[in-house]
Amino acid sequence: MLGDCAWGSVGHIRIQTRQLLYRKTSKGDDTVHHLTVEMLELTVFDPQELVVLLVALGGVFPLAVFYRERTRLLVLVYAFLLVGAVSTNLEALVFPDALNLIEHGVGYLGVGLALALFATRERGRIRRTVDEQEREER
Repeated sequence: MLGDCAWGSVGHIRIQTRQLLYRKTSKGDDTVHHLTVEMLELTVFDPQELVVLLVALGGVFPLAVFYRERTRLLVLVYAFLLVGAVSTNLEALVFPDALNLIEHGVGYLGVGLALALFATRERGRIRRTVDEQEREER
């Protein structure tokens, strides 16, 4: 049996069409039969977007509880991720265009910038530490 699968989506309505080809194994009948199966999934929220929201919530709380000067940019990264995840889930309910702009323009752009700043500062901190250790060895 061979299968071909295609997904289409309209908002959060997903339609899956699957084409199945099969042969009946009866005497002298070598006909290939086609069977089309369509499945419809109706959800208000996309499951993948809910997982991103859970990851953002799960990551921001430990960082906020164990807040240190060194991790404050990571808290900002998760806060921006939380803004993006909340807005992407809310856009299924209200103001889809505005919340999509907030999701990408504020949330995910903020994640990228804050993470780049964090990585740059950490690299500088590590280089200073290595330089100090080399000076002490001399």
